[in-house]
Amino acid sequence: MSESRAGRRTLTVAVVAFVIAVISTLVFVRVVRRLPLGSNPEIALQLLVKTFVSTFTVVLLVALTANYLTVYRELPNRFTLSLIIFCLSLLLYAITSVPLVAIVFGGFRQGLAASIGPFAFIPDVFASIAVLILLHQSYE
Repeated sequence: MSESRAGRRTLTVAVVAFVIAVISTLVFVRVVRRLPLGSNPEIALQLLVKTFVSTFTVVLLVALTANYLTVYRELPNRFTLSLIIFCLSLLLYAITSVPLVAIVFGGFRQGLAASIGPFAFIPDVFASIAVLILLHQSYE
């Protein structure tokens, strides 16, 4: 694939990810209005930014995983399979980092001042798995 074609594909995926992230953030704005924010508007802003960035990352990781799956179908090997597992781990990390996911699964039942439950550590578990995969690959 030529560099210009690769650049256009990357830009297209980034624009699509941006649009989906904006839509996700707008949906989150409607949900945040229903949460007991009290006198903490800065928490709402932080959650909006986190929603945007996490959603953007999810879309990029879906595209990257799809690309690696295509490569694996053409040339199956252990390295490409490890990259797919690595991307899936990061994808699960990004998905569990999206505040909307925590809300859907009841993470904010007791308000924002309370702990967000397992969503405080689940993303880090997936990141650890991804790092272990990279470490394993670096030793081979």
